[in-house]
Amino acid sequence: MYRSALDAFEEVMAAKEDGCLGSVCRIRRISGDKSRLENGIEYCFVEIACSNGNQYGIEAFGDEAIELRSKASATGSLGPLTHAMPMITV
Repeated sequence: MYRSALDAFEEVMAAKEDGCLGSVCRIRRISGDKSRLENGIEYCFVEIACSNGNQYGIEAFGDEAIELRSKASATGSLGPLTHAMPMITV
């Protein structure tokens, strides 16, 4: 379990998670800058694909969504999507 979406993102991208040990992970997709829920809350979804075939979806809401989008955008490692993706919910 992760403390936040940002923690999950950082761990997966650092390839420290058990399933990604020794693999390279890349961001496949980041939701748009103006992504909001119907109630106006900021939303961010980041899709990550790893060289070992694992894929992850990380979502965040509110201020955490803004932080996640900023961190993912700064990483800038877009790559191909090849397998099914489990969701990481925090």
